[in-house]
Amino acid sequence: MMKKQNLIDMEGTVTESLPNAMFRACLDNGCQILTHISGKI
Repeated sequence: MMKKQNLIDMEGTVTESLPNAMFRACLDNGCQILTHISGKI
């Protein structure tokens, strides 16, 4: 598997759990994003 480049690592807090393993999160810089889980848990 190739190593992924150009990744941005940020921290935040999940503010809402949505259907289909989606989440709304607020990053530490104040931006709100819609995200999903990827990889193994």
